[in-house]
Formats: sequence, structure tokens, C-alpha cells
Amino acid sequence: MRILFTICFICAISLSGFGQNVRFTADDYESAFIKAKAENKLVFIDTWAVWCKPCKKQEPVFWDRGLATFFNDHFVSVKVNVESRFGKSLALKYGIVFLPTLMILDDNGNVRFRSDRSTSAALLTVDELLAIAVDVVYPKNRSTSTATAVASPPTSKPSVTAAPKLKHVQHTDLSKHKQRNETVVKAAPKPSETITTNPPEIKASDISAAKGEKILYVLGEGDDLPPEVLREEAYFRLSLMDGSHREAVKKYLISQKDWSKEENMKFLFDFLYTTRSDEFTYLIINRHKFEELYGKEKVHNSISILVNQTLQRAFPRPDQKEAQALYSYINPQTSRKKGTRYSLLKLHDEKEIDKFIPLANSYLDDIHPDDVEIMMLLANTISENIDDRKKLKSAIKLVDRSIKLRGSKFEYLDTKAFLYYKLEDKRKASETAQGAIALAKDLGVNFDSTLELLKLIEDL
Repeated sequence: MRILFTICFICAISLSGFGQNVRFTADDYESAFIKAKAENKLVFIDTWAVWCKPCKKQEPVFWDRGLATFFNDHFVSVKVNVESRFGKSLALKYGIVFLPTLMILDDNGNVRFRSDRSTSAALLTVDELLAIAVDVVYPKNRSTSTATAVASPPTSKPSVTAAPKLKHVQHTDLSKHKQRNETVVKAAPKPSETITTNPPEIKASDISAAKGEKILYVLGEGDDLPPEVLREEAYFRLSLMDGSHREAVKKYLISQKDWSKEENMKFLFDFLYTTRSDEFTYLIINRHKFEELYGKEKVHNSISILVNQTLQRAFPRPDQKEAQALYSYINPQTSRKKGTRYSLLKLHDEKEIDKFIPLANSYLDDIHPDDVEIMMLLANTISENIDDRKKLKSAIKLVDRSIKLRGSKFEYLDTKAFLYYKLEDKRKASETAQGAIALAKDLGVNFDSTLELLKLIEDL
């Protein structure tokens, strides 16, 4: 999956030269600012990581011809791997929490638009992203000045993956090995969004109020502001979609000594966006109070959404301890199993073989002996990386147990044949490989790699 995902990104960048895709450069967003200034363009940044499944789902948006034409004309576009040197710098500078985070910046690095869909399970569509881009490039005249407008708080909270050594082909479909959480619910569709560019700097002296109007606050001025103004600013900045509301939320909560007041609990609940925050910790500790205020189902659903976001999209990815804790907020009875399984898939993705193998053995021995997906991942990992005969034989037992539980499958027999080949058992290797080929023919599955394996087996 890692190789396939990387190839997809390379292909996307290569094809962009033919006008079919958005033309992305890789990682170096700092050079993009220089180019944008020279070409009088904005900078568009798409963040991603090899393990990020939502990033793959977002990718086809950039293949749309109409969107690509507009973006290539008006933006210097950069695709930044958050695990690269540039990516780590970007994540720190702009406080990237979830992937994919999409940003439009001016040539000085100021945020004009930002979206990580932290309160929605959906990703931006072609039409949504194109509309946002057009609105940022060609700002509409606003009837209400950002200097005087204060949005009313919403009445409800938004809804919040000896012969040359043979490289064995991994037939196990990792795309099917998503860490599932049956209790996680999808967020409700996100309401239509209004995009506003960063307002010009306005002084209080420049503003005159119409008769009967009261100017509450000029955004950005002053440090010692009344809490009610900070609170209103947070809701207003939420509509700007540039991430600035998070700082306003922080300032308001710092001004409040007692978070248990009903208005503060509602405010906190409205702006929850990550499990890695003091606000989420407060919610978990005082869960019963929030359940009295909102009902158990609504609180459970919000926690489930936030947990699922962290598990599938957060950067950096949770380790085993954090994953287990996250699952415990949803269902303590299954948190050990799901947390360990999540960690196994993460270690496998990251090719941490020395950590994956012992943890997988422990998981299968003590937690979930019948997890066929983990059995086959372990068997394949051993077949590809280990030459110890005892461990190779243990991998064959894993394949046999998988066959007992799920029946004969081409990928199971193919892996078993390769294990017998590494044990130099020519007869069993040949018989198993031929059985895999026969099954592949019946199913219409490609078996070229097994034919290559059979040739090597014949040379034993």
C-alpha cells in the first residue's frame, strides 16, 4: 500500500504537465512563496502522509480538468508530506492537526482559507473546492464589515485510515484491513460554508456607527477584552474558515475560571475539534454533566466522531497507549483489542518489523486468536523478512489456521508456497504453488508472481 500510494502521487504530479491535473510541486512550500510573489499568485497547500486514507480519497478532486485549469492559473500548488522535513516545519508553523489539511495562503504566508473538515466526516468536493478558490481569488463585496459584525452563537453544535532472494508479492489486501469502529457514526452533512478573505486592518477611529447601532469590538485590537466579546469573536471567526477561531476559543476559556457554568459547557462543546486538547479532557472527566445537558446519545456521538478523527487522520498518529485510551471512551470492553489492533496496522504500515512481529504474536496468543487478517499479515511479514526456520514453520501454522477459519484462498496458498520454498521443501512448495495457480484460474486472479515462484521452486 505504501508503494502504491506513493506511485499515485508521483503519477498525479507527472500527469499535471498535460493540463489534466493540478500541477503540484513536492514539499518545498517555502520556495512556493517566492514563486507566488514573482508570478503574482496565491499558494495552495495540500498536506498528506503515506498512511492517510482520507488523503487518497481527496486526491481525485485534483484530477478534475476545470478545477485544475483554475488552480494552475491562479495558484502555486504544493503537496506536502507532513513526515518530510518541510512537512514537519509546516505542521508546526500552522498547527496542523488533521489530514488532509488544505490551505490557501498569500505570498507572505498569511492564511486566506483553511479546511481540515474537523467537524465533518466528508471531504471537499470538486464544486466546493472550486467555489472556495474562486471566492478567495475574487473576493465578493461583503455587506457587513468584519470590523463591526459579530455573529450570533449557533443554537446547536455542528456535527462533529543460493538463487537470488525472491521478493514475495504481498497478496493480502491491506485496504481491507481498516481499523473499524462499529460504534463510530458519521457526522451530519456540513452546512454550506461562507468563505471570507482576511479583513484589512481597520482602526476604531475609522468606523462610525449608524444611529442606534452599537459597535462592540474591532477584531484584532486590544488584549484586555471582556469575556463576552472574546466569546462572540470565537463564533464570528468560525465563519472565516481560516482557523483563527481556535485562538479566540483559547483566549475565552483562559478568561473563565469556572468551565462548569452552563454557558461555558455549551461553548466548549460547540468548539470541540480534537481529542488532544484540554477541552476534550474536561469533557471526558465531566461526561455525566454534558450528558445531563445534551443527552447521552449526542455526547457519545460527538466523542465517537472525535475519536475516529484522531485514529484515522491525526498527525502524528496515535501510539498503542493513546489508541487504547481513545477506544475506551467509546467502549471500554473492547478498547484493549481495538487499540492493539490499531497499533499493529500502524506498525505494519511503517514497516516496524521488529515491533510488529512480537506484538502480533502476543495479540494472537492473548487477545484475539481468530483474527485472520492479522494472522496473514504476520505470516506475510515473516515470509518476506525472516529466514529462521522455526519462525517460518510458525508462519505456515498461521496460514493453515486461516484456511481452517476462512477456507482456501489464492493468497493464503501463495504465501504458504513461498514459506515452503524458503524452507527448501521442494515437494510441498510445488504442490502448494500449483494449488494456488489452479484456484487463481478458477477465480480469474492474476498469478504471474506464483508462476515465477514455481520456476524458482523447480530449481531447488
